[in-house]
Amino acid sequence: MKYVLGAKCVKCGREYPAAPGLTTCACGGILDIVYDYAAIRRHFSPKSLADCRDYSMWRYRPLLPVEEESRPPAPAGGLVPSL
Repeated sequence: MKYVLGAKCVKCGREYPAAPGLTTCACGGILDIVYDYAAIRRHFSPKSLADCRDYSMWRYRPLLPVEEESRPPAPAGGLVPSL
């Protein structure tokens, strides 16, 4: 969760620190992940992601709100395009 700044409730606006597994607010609203886009721009480019030979969704792992030490489930699927 290197590039995650925290989470923000889409219903009431309450902000939470980055924490794995946190998905809902006390008010019942869902939490939207807040990313550090400036840091992402400094470390990633469309070319760097395109050059990655991991064709599963885990090619985007550094950008996903998951623990870096967690192991992805196996087996890996095919290329997952970003829409």
